[in-house]
Amino acid sequence: MKLNLPQSLFKTIFLGLFLIGVTLGCSPIHAQSYTNYKNAGKKTLKFYEKGKAALKAKDIEEAQRFWLQTNKEDPNFIDSYIKMGDLYIDLNNYPAAIQSYEKAIALNPDYLNRLYYALGYMYYQLDHYDKAIPYLEKHLTVVKSEQRRTNTENLLAHTKFALAAINNPVPFEPKRLSDAINTEFAEYLPSFTANGKQLVYTARRQGQEDLYFSEKINGRWEKGQAILGVNTNDNEGAQTMSSDGRMIIFTACGRRDGMGSCDLYVSYKKEDYWTRPMNMGRAINSKAWDSQPSLSANGNFLFFASTRAGGQGKSDIYVAYYQGNGQWSEPQNLGPKLNTSGDEKGPFFHADGRTLYFASSGHPGMGSLDLFKSNLMGDGVWSDPVNLGYPINTNGEEVTLIVSLDGKKAYFSSNRSNTNQGATDIFEFELYEAARPNPVTYLEATVVDAKTKDPLIASVELFDPNSTAVFYTNETDLEGKFMVSLAAGNQYGLNVEKEGYLFHSESFDLKNSQSINDPYQLYIELQAITPVALVEEQFEPAPVVLKNIFFKTASASLLPSSTKELNKLYGLLKDNPSMKIRIDGHTDDIGTEEDNLNLSRNRAKAVFDFLVENGISEDRLAYRGFGESSPIASNDTEEGRQKNRRTTFLVTE
Repeated sequence: MKLNLPQSLFKTIFLGLFLIGVTLGCSPIHAQSYTNYKNAGKKTLKFYEKGKAALKAKDIEEAQRFWLQTNKEDPNFIDSYIKMGDLYIDLNNYPAAIQSYEKAIALNPDYLNRLYYALGYMYYQLDHYDKAIPYLEKHLTVVKSEQRRTNTENLLAHTKFALAAINNPVPFEPKRLSDAINTEFAEYLPSFTANGKQLVYTARRQGQEDLYFSEKINGRWEKGQAILGVNTNDNEGAQTMSSDGRMIIFTACGRRDGMGSCDLYVSYKKEDYWTRPMNMGRAINSKAWDSQPSLSANGNFLFFASTRAGGQGKSDIYVAYYQGNGQWSEPQNLGPKLNTSGDEKGPFFHADGRTLYFASSGHPGMGSLDLFKSNLMGDGVWSDPVNLGYPINTNGEEVTLIVSLDGKKAYFSSNRSNTNQGATDIFEFELYEAARPNPVTYLEATVVDAKTKDPLIASVELFDPNSTAVFYTNETDLEGKFMVSLAAGNQYGLNVEKEGYLFHSESFDLKNSQSINDPYQLYIELQAITPVALVEEQFEPAPVVLKNIFFKTASASLLPSSTKELNKLYGLLKDNPSMKIRIDGHTDDIGTEEDNLNLSRNRAKAVFDFLVENGISEDRLAYRGFGESSPIASNDTEEGRQKNRRTTFLVTE
């Protein structure tokens, strides 16, 4: 089935009003070109009534035989052509039904208006869009009911879109993933970590749905393995994975702790095992069907599909916002621009933080569920959904599309493989440029003790230095590692801190974004809070570079984007009341040595003044300017000069 229109509704539209249509549709202009049950010969009517009686007795072959005999007796008897068409529809024989209805219309175009909708619908189902359009347009000129007019307009929109899409196909060359993932059974609904090296998917084995994972090693996927600790004797599926691979949210149905028919559950990875899955509770789940989650790259937004009350249609897409401490906001419906009176399912929110892919039966498309793309605009409003086109969308059901960080590759599940006897497999393909999201790279880092090199569990915060809005918060794992996606076109500040250690900061300007194949790799050494005078001779701590302190060009005036970093330094001193520090300023070699020395001293003093103005005693602070005398990179490149223009601090007591 292509259009998500129940068979019962289809029949109601063009079968349920037969007698009314016959009574109102007769036209004396055509009275001589056809006969009907009012004026046909007795023998003709005898065969016709026998056909009706046979159909009532559910003897389809006998009804068919009598109505064929009716038209043999009187080729102009219009009612038997209509009855035969109705019968062929019940038998899903649309070509024969079309032939019967078109004979009836040839005898009298005004006899029964519902035939135009029926012919348009059947031609649409058979992919004959050019033939469907005239019948649907004709039906709009004669239909009286507002509901049937709406149905006709919707079907006409689908038909016109499908015709245009087939005439203008988009690039699409799907390739089946290897046999390490796909088997003779069914695999579907893939999700990936930020670096694309871990894959989690749903697999059905002999009626049992479970979650599987695979790792990409040397460019090849390892054989998929069941996720122990998450899978049970019940079904688990329709999952999303956090960008660092340490959390899975999935769907389970009919469980004792369930809120409705299907609920969302969460599990966390601890060392080498997964925690016992927990129902996400009434904040997320309802009494209805809640499924198909998609977690944003920063973990702050959870999109999912639900049939809960109060939506726009059957299944709608909702979003919940993370509140911290494991709590989520009440889910919000994405509204009528995205959700329709039909079904919206399978959301996937890309790591660029603005592009949503989803499936819909309500927006004009090729089939019962097509894939669409919408962007979250700067004012918080979603753009009009755009159909991804043919042949990505077909007359079947396309439910979920997953797109890689760089936006170039897309993944979906389908039973279109000729090698797997109809089982569902996972495919990948190059996504054409107009359908791509903004490119995204990722940051992968390891945090260790500067002296011992032991991994540290530290707090991580990624923020916008211009607004101090926080994009991402987390902790490193037991190996001191964390991974997070970075969307292109944005500027990011990073703070890493742990109690008893000096904080570490980084700055990323992605206006000219790096490729996913060239991500940011950091090895961060946190220094224990130890005054220089007490440090062992064999270990000399490096000054802490304040990478999110910014000045106006050739000036010592602090920019507002420095506020978060300055407050972080203030907090460190506040929490350690005996700590004393020296603030140092450095420049590149552009300009005279004297000017650079003065500029570096004035910039260090600006930080000094901020701390004093906010209550830190001058006795705990000192500042110096080094000008261009202590470069840490070559001044021959802009990148090197940028590194040399820095503000640092050193713990002195």
